[in-house]
Amino acid sequence: MKIIKMKNTKNLILFLITINCCWSNLMVAQPVREEVVYYSDYVSSVDWSYLHGVATSDNGLLLAETAEYYNPGGLLYSKMNLTKRWGSFQTNFDFSNPIAVPDYTQNDKTTCLEADGSGNYYAGGKYYYDNVYKHDAVLIKYNSSLVEVWRQYLYSGPTGGGTGPDDYTISVYAKGNKLYWLGYLGQTGYFLACYSDIGAQLFFTNVSTFTPQMVRVNASGDVYVLGSSTSGTNGSQVVLQKLNSSGVQVWKKTYNALAGLNADLPAHMEIDASGDIYFTAACERTVGNSDAMLVKYNSSGTRVWSKYINGSANSNDGAGKFCFDGSGNIVVAYTVLNSNLGVYNYDVCMRKYSPSGSTLATRYYKGSGNKHDNPENIYFAPNGRFYLIAQTSVDNVTVKSVVAQYDPSLNLEYTDVMTHSFNPYGFPDNVYIGVTTSVLDRSGMFLYWIGTKSSVTYAMGLDNIIAPFIIKYSLPVVPRMSESESTMEDSKLSLFPNPASDQVFINSKNEIRQLEVYDESGRLIWQDEDLGQNTQRLDIQLWRNGVYVVRVTDQENQVETSRFVKQ
Repeated sequence: MKIIKMKNTKNLILFLITINCCWSNLMVAQPVREEVVYYSDYVSSVDWSYLHGVATSDNGLLLAETAEYYNPGGLLYSKMNLTKRWGSFQTNFDFSNPIAVPDYTQNDKTTCLEADGSGNYYAGGKYYYDNVYKHDAVLIKYNSSLVEVWRQYLYSGPTGGGTGPDDYTISVYAKGNKLYWLGYLGQTGYFLACYSDIGAQLFFTNVSTFTPQMVRVNASGDVYVLGSSTSGTNGSQVVLQKLNSSGVQVWKKTYNALAGLNADLPAHMEIDASGDIYFTAACERTVGNSDAMLVKYNSSGTRVWSKYINGSANSNDGAGKFCFDGSGNIVVAYTVLNSNLGVYNYDVCMRKYSPSGSTLATRYYKGSGNKHDNPENIYFAPNGRFYLIAQTSVDNVTVKSVVAQYDPSLNLEYTDVMTHSFNPYGFPDNVYIGVTTSVLDRSGMFLYWIGTKSSVTYAMGLDNIIAPFIIKYSLPVVPRMSESESTMEDSKLSLFPNPASDQVFINSKNEIRQLEVYDESGRLIWQDEDLGQNTQRLDIQLWRNGVYVVRVTDQENQVETSRFVKQ
């Protein structure tokens, strides 16, 4: 053990005060609202809708948008648009067919946007090709500079000497160096296609017995499709299909919470690190009332367990999105209808399950106005915290955006609430404000709350307004710590000397790929990549006194953090 000798008692007291102040700042680290961007929310001929976002590799945000052009008679045409904000560069361009007269002909729509692990982006949608083939399903690849690399069309041909029906993309999912493309062709129905990252088709299969909604792929290349089907005996039911890496069906399962003509509607699906499949759904467990469900299947197609939640109103509850923490536990953000002080309204219910299905924690988010609260997503960030993206209503023309930080046990640590109002014509029944999507970047440094202000009048012309807005947050690297996290004995990092005044040596058990250092406010002050070694020296002589957080990413993309004091 190294002993640090202080010159006198006064210096010792000052040193302890410095550490205490810095540690206090570290203990209350929280999301910081950095910027709010509003699109124009006055009457114009252009509305923006169908927003999809991904984080970019340079700490920016990429949005796929649909630009709708109106005249007093209604919709003229619509085009697909890409907008990049923040990062090393900003840009905006449309990627629709630049036809001379699009009026009442071109109705393009963005339906998805995906990023792979190499900094490439994939935009999909409904693309007007020409007057014969009409709208095609399109998938376009862009590199990190947003230069188009390739594009693929899937389409129906003309029939009977006439024109082709409309085709479109539903979603795209990137896994490894492959793209999995869900879509619809007017002549043959739904499809799943797999492409390599160079644009070569690897397989194409029709999805003919159900309506697909989303696709996920495990580490072995097995493909899972979540969707729904409807029959005269079972009503609507959830469908989960497994295909092998060649696109051949392995098995297909249907799920009904209650036998009979009842409604079971899927919402979200993910695969955990063990290869087990989870989905959420809103299901009629009793006739006429939907409960929010989480269902687990193993890779052999056996249902392992199903869990439900029913609000106190005993009415319709909504399924939601979910995430996994570092131990494989599942946290779901449900929408449940409760009776609050005699008033029925929706609340956000977060429930944490173990992989075996045990309930570990249940927490509610209820806004102060005793109105509806709705989740959009919940994320588990690299800093070990959960982040809820939600909205809470005040009245018909005012909502509040919500970003809430929770510790590993789902104890609330911090909430950022921002009020948004909009009522340009004085008709509150025609106004909507709310969250449409959200994005957490891969590094876990930035979070984006993305919403829309809209006002639709009966004229259906230039009076329409659809105006997005974006709230950007930076997340702390190490937020406030719970008691269970207060020790660092199992860390793979060692820092010495600590405290230090001139130099700090960082030793990692694994080879260091990326090294980052943050101050106590969460600001990045030093970064280096591709080090290829286990030890790194930091020269800190000119740094300010305080507590610093070191974040190391090794060659296996495992992240470790530790801290030191500069004195």
